Amino acid sequence: MVCTADIDLAVGAPLEGAGVVYIYRGSAGAMSRQYSQRITAADVSRLPAGLTNFGHTFSNTPGLDVDSNTYPDLVVGSYSAGAVIVLRSKPVIRVAASLSSDPAVINPRNTSCPDGKPNNCFLLKICLAFSAEPADRHVPDCSSFCSDNADYLITGSTMSLKYSA
Repeated sequence: MVCTADIDLAVGAPLEGAGVVYIYRGSAGAMSRQYSQRITAADVSRLPAGLTNFGHTFSNTPGLDVDSNTYPDLVVGSYSAGAVIVLRSKPVIRVAASLSSDPAVINPRNTSCPDGKPNNCFLLKICLAFSAEPADRHVPDCSSFCSDNADYLITGSTMSLKYSA
């Protein structure tokens, strides 16, 4: 068991199958009860015979950052295989999306549009929001996007649908 970056916890379970490492996220003085990531020996092994007892040991190297991306990396031992694996940390970008239409209920029989063509017209609004973890990271120049001005002509029936931009 080892803590990384003051808030995360890595727990080794070397006797679970060929070995597993569980990552628990912590924040504001609390540790999550549910693991955020489960890394098995099969997920990381490039050895022909595979890893065994993966998660038996961890390095205690504060500030270890082998790829210079400013995220802490973790070295995990696999005792029976006589190997160590470097797990490199990467940023996590979360995306939240929403879609709404006007009108909220689309009537397929209403085929009059402002342009005078016999189409079923409605307005779709698509919104995306981005956030980075850890929170001290940010997504430059694109933390949110909302659009209701994309022009698409969607034609089709209940069995097939095609669109043209």
